[in-house]
Amino acid sequence: MDLSYLPLATEGHMTPIPEVINLWKDVKAKTDFKHIFEIGTNAGHSAAIIMTLFPDVKVTSVDIGAHPYTRVAVEALKNKFGDRFTYIEMDTKIYFEKLKAGTETFPTDVDIINIDGDHSVQGALNDIQMARFVKMKNILIDDFVMYGVPQAYAMASDGFKIIETYAYNYQGNPVKMALINYETE
Repeated sequence: MDLSYLPLATEGHMTPIPEVINLWKDVKAKTDFKHIFEIGTNAGHSAAIIMTLFPDVKVTSVDIGAHPYTRVAVEALKNKFGDRFTYIEMDTKIYFEKLKAGTETFPTDVDIINIDGDHSVQGALNDIQMARFVKMKNILIDDFVMYGVPQAYAMASDGFKIIETYAYNYQGNPVKMALINYETE
């Protein structure tokens, strides 16, 4: 899979290696998602992999926009995938507050959230709580055993069920991702 149209990233990102491709194929088989809400755009690699693998899938991506290359990636993704890609430049802590206040709306047709933004305890907790708030049944959490993510998950996982865990490598470092089911009823 050629992602050479995307800018180089200074932070970790998915690459289209067999483990990552198989991970996304398995998530699609288990959830049949059609619209993913991605927390953490970075340089657009995850979004590009998803939309390349699955022509029926849309991606809405939110990112704080801290890196100049993120805007370059957003333009590249919009040029390549058109209206299948939507970008929101905003800190998810602010986005979540606006959702709770009713001044921002969550896309109505999203059927899975991919949490891969702020990996601090506070940041990951915010994003997990936002997934709960919008009553998202399918949740992916990247870096599941790293940084502040495990602590945030432990604090907010009531009612969650781990469906599958995945492992892939990024520059020789192991990364784990978890597919979570949240029964909202």
